[in-house]
Amino acid sequence: MLFVAALLLISVAYASLSPHDAATDSVYASNNCDAEVEQAKAQRSWLIGTLVGSFCAIVFLSVLYKKERDEEKRLEDLVKKRTQELNEQNKLLESLSMTDQLTDVPNRRSFDARMKHEWRIAMREKTPISILMMDIDNFKTYNDNYGHQQGDAVLQIVAKAIEKEAKRPGDFSARWGGEEFAVLLSNTNAKGALVVAETIRSSIEDLKISLLADGSITKVTVSIGVHTLTSVQNVSSDYFISGADEALYKAKKLGRNRVFTYNT
Repeated sequence: MLFVAALLLISVAYASLSPHDAATDSVYASNNCDAEVEQAKAQRSWLIGTLVGSFCAIVFLSVLYKKERDEEKRLEDLVKKRTQELNEQNKLLESLSMTDQLTDVPNRRSFDARMKHEWRIAMREKTPISILMMDIDNFKTYNDNYGHQQGDAVLQIVAKAIEKEAKRPGDFSARWGGEEFAVLLSNTNAKGALVVAETIRSSIEDLKISLLADGSITKVTVSIGVHTLTSVQNVSSDYFISGADEALYKAKKLGRNRVFTYNT
């Protein structure tokens, strides 16, 4: 492109000479006229100067153009980088908004989103779905006896114990609120849900929780309510959850540290 521009400038410069100028050499040869020689030299100098100036202008413009392109690319790369950083920050904020900050497990908002997802699958695939609602027994008394810092430690330990046992791809555990937790079991019948619930109850009962104050061992237990639907047709998720809540209430009423299944 620059080469073509240079040729164009040469052509223009050469064309700007008068017709008499093109015959300068022949005039010089035939007449040996000093004036004409000087004129020819001046015209050649002008032509060379014009070409050199044009070339320098082209080089300058090409350098300027390259700098502008480099600056545009730098700005484009900067925008891409800032956009990527913003997207990562948004993802982090979204993750934080879906995570319980104390226990580092999914929170109620996250559970509600997962419930909608699994509910649609159960409706489309006509598969069973189960839910476990559980509560740490006598947690208020534990808090009063050992302090809120120890109570927070218990919540963290219990949350991880539940998460460890709800380990299948379709299992989803979350902190429901306070000392209450929930586990959603996709494509799981009543028998399978009962097995998972009993496994969680037993594992928490076996925990040996050290006191922050002196390292002595304490124990906690959980009560669990189970509700299974073989079909979600013509029922609501609110009914599904309320059944598990009612079963949890029965488990506590029967003495705590037990699993109770809701019967429709």
